[in-house]
Amino acid sequence: MNSLLEDMEADVNGHGDLIKNQVTVAFGRGEDNVAENFIKDAKSLGLEPAQKMKVEPGTLKVFVREKLEEGVEIPEDVFSIFVGSQTKIRKK
Repeated sequence: MNSLLEDMEADVNGHGDLIKNQVTVAFGRGEDNVAENFIKDAKSLGLEPAQKMKVEPGTLKVFVREKLEEGVEIPEDVFSIFVGSQTKIRKK
């Protein structure tokens, strides 16, 4: 029976399609241009980068709260916003 190390070394012997290599680069706020340039550079090298953009739930919550306090209307159905007090009753 082969060891894991021997199995991984099989990559050298023509079985590289078994091993996947994923590289992740995180860009912060205000670095959209840097990210776009990175993607263009990767594509120019024949690579197919995958881009995933997201907003953290806590960040969105603070943003919505601030905008509501400023009087900005936020579409409640789009963001599933509940404005008001909420009481939860639990049975023990």
